Amino acid sequence: MERIGRGMQKIIQSSVDLGLRQPQSEDRETGVTLTLWGPGSAPEEQASLNARRQALLAAMKLEERIRPAEYRERFAAEVSERQARRDLMAMEELGLLRVEGAGATTAYVRTNRT
Repeated sequence: MERIGRGMQKIIQSSVDLGLRQPQSEDRETGVTLTLWGPGSAPEEQASLNARRQALLAAMKLEERIRPAEYRERFAAEVSERQARRDLMAMEELGLLRVEGAGATTAYVRTNRT
């Protein structure tokens, strides 16, 4: 990073120029975490977005929360509860959702990743 405020722009632009996914940054109490993606991650992501997952992402707004039971009821009624949870976990791994809470309080929140 050359100067304050310009380094992140350069990193993002370099990723776009190379055809890579944009870096994902997360602000935490302990500092900022920056995730850089390598080649080959984009086709995998496209292949993993089935119709249920695409419908969820299209319906959710940034920072909107959804619980696993609600996801299954609205978008995945035809699959098992286990498969519905796999859908949500796969979207979390791709950075499209982030998980908050645990057990009965688990909710998935839409990130700014597209």
